[in-house]
Amino acid sequence: MNLDELKLSLIQPKTQVIVFGKDGPMLNSCQSMEDMSSFINSSLYDLDPLFKSMERLIEGMNVKSDPIFIPCVEFDFFGRKGFFDFQISVHPDFPELRAWLAIDNSSVYRYYQKIQQQRNELLMEKETRSKKAG
Repeated sequence: MNLDELKLSLIQPKTQVIVFGKDGPMLNSCQSMEDMSSFINSSLYDLDPLFKSMERLIEGMNVKSDPIFIPCVEFDFFGRKGFFDFQISVHPDFPELRAWLAIDNSSVYRYYQKIQQQRNELLMEKETRSKKAG
């Protein structure tokens, strides 16, 4: 197995690309995280308020537009609940299409949540001790 194949085998179960028309209909998906076949031709904008809120922004993108990057979204990805990073780009070969890259980073964000919770608990304990001492 060469490095590209190894990389793909490690990344593929945590990523999915969905191609959709700029006006919303989902056209294709690689199905690596979840099977999206039942959503083909459904409007992405109608399926979730997050995308509905960005409809005009996404429709207005062109080949020179920077991708839209939305990190750490707590999301139910069509049956797979977790924390995802999303990137929406203009399709490189078909400017009227958009590519939505979803990356499941749940393990990373859950780790950060745990560390943040521990930090908050320590700060609260420190504050409580300071009040008792003062």
